[in-house]
Amino acid sequence: VLERLAVTLSRMSLAKVNEFGNKVVAYRDRANHLRGSLNSAFADGETARVLCDYDGAQQRAVCHEGYVMLFPLILGILPEDSSRVGDLLAMISDPKRLNSTAGIRSLSAHDLYYGKGDKYWTGPVWIPINYLLLGSLHSKYARNPGPFQLLAREVYRNLRSALVSNMFREWRKSGTVFEQYSDNNGNGQRGKHFTGWSALIVLIMAEDYTGVI
Repeated sequence: VLERLAVTLSRMSLAKVNEFGNKVVAYRDRANHLRGSLNSAFADGETARVLCDYDGAQQRAVCHEGYVMLFPLILGILPEDSSRVGDLLAMISDPKRLNSTAGIRSLSAHDLYYGKGDKYWTGPVWIPINYLLLGSLHSKYARNPGPFQLLAREVYRNLRSALVSNMFREWRKSGTVFEQYSDNNGNGQRGKHFTGWSALIVLIMAEDYTGVI
C-alpha cells in the first residue's frame, strides 16, 4: 500500500507539472483511497497512532517499532498536521526506543526481538534509512508550517549531528566506512570499505536530499 501510494503521489506531481488537470484529480482520489487503506489495515489497537507492518498470511497488523513504522514519514505521505507525525518524532527522539548516539536504530531497544538472531536488522544503525529520514524532515516536516515543525527541526539537527560525528570518529579510527554501525557504541561493523550506501554521509554533510520526496 505504501509503495502504491508513493507512486500515485509522484504521478500526481508529474501531472501537475504537465498541467494534466483530469489526471491530477484522478490521482488525488486514488491517493485518498490508499490513505484510507493505510489507516484501516495498518493501524492496530493500542498502537493505532502509528502504522504497523501487515502480515497478509495471518491478515493482521504486526507492530514492531523500527524502520518499517517510519516509512509513512520517510515517504512524506503523512500531512504535516497529522498526529502520527508527532508520535513518530517522539519515537525517533527517545533513547529507550529508536534514538542512539550513532543514529536511528533499526529496531526499538525495548522490542522483544531487539538484539536477537544475527543482529542484522534488530538494532544496528543503517545509513540509507537515516538518510531518507533526514531528507523527509529537511524537505517537508521541518520546512513546512505545522504543529510539529519545531520538533522536526530539532530531530533533524540532532540526528544529522549524531550521524556525521559518529562516522567521522570511526573513519579517523579505522580509515574506512562500514556497512552498518552499532547502536550501542557507534562502532562500525559488518562489511568494511562500504562506499555504497554508507557514502551517503557525504550527501548528509552537504544537506543534499535531492529526489528523496
